[in-house]
Amino acid sequence: MKIINESPFHASMLIEKSENLKVADGTIHLLLCSMALEAFIQDLRSFYTLVNSSRITTSSSGGLFQKKTTTTSKRGGLSIDGESPVKWICDEELRLMILLDGIEKESPSRKYEILLNYLKVSDWNKGQDEVFKDIVRMNKLRNLIVHLKSDAHSLNDSGHIEELPKVIKELKSKGVNFCDNSVRGSWIHCLDDDSFITWCRSVIIKAIESVLDVLPDSDINKLFKDNYLSNVDTFQHLKN
Repeated sequence: MKIINESPFHASMLIEKSENLKVADGTIHLLLCSMALEAFIQDLRSFYTLVNSSRITTSSSGGLFQKKTTTTSKRGGLSIDGESPVKWICDEELRLMILLDGIEKESPSRKYEILLNYLKVSDWNKGQDEVFKDIVRMNKLRNLIVHLKSDAHSLNDSGHIEELPKVIKELKSKGVNFCDNSVRGSWIHCLDDDSFITWCRSVIIKAIESVLDVLPDSDINKLFKDNYLSNVDTFQHLKN
């Protein structure tokens, strides 16, 4: 099987869409980056599934007049350019593929939690992982956007909303800026700030790198990791 040069990774495409979007619309950037985390985990799952899929091969044996063609079905192997020696999927990767199949319906933050717990075994503590806590915050904001409620709001003398969602207060305490002075009618307008938009992209990049860093060492995983990092490197400046 040959791997094409053009990247099929959807998470990096979603991050790129956010970066190329010249409008400071925090709602759009939040949704794109929230989708990117789930897309990354799906990309990993799909990659394993693709490598492990059955492929029909044919071989010939015998002389010119007694030539015999044999057709076989093989699975679990991958040739990077169609000519290099085949790299075979290992038991660790098969177990990880089964795990990813089993968590397909979980929320993005829960998928990340299960995946890190599995890959790091006892070394990972979600209460001490700032990336995980930011993923949870992003998921909360995403859910607030998707399930917006038209509740009554208290306004101050300037006509601005006095009470913002708790998760926004948490992010403000971490140094993320919001457009507080333009919050009229709905809190979603306060997301339209470059600081918040950069935070969204930074969170998903760090989450992707956290998973890539702990994938089991193998030829197949190295292929996935190297290809994905070459895409993520495009956005390195966003982490500073």
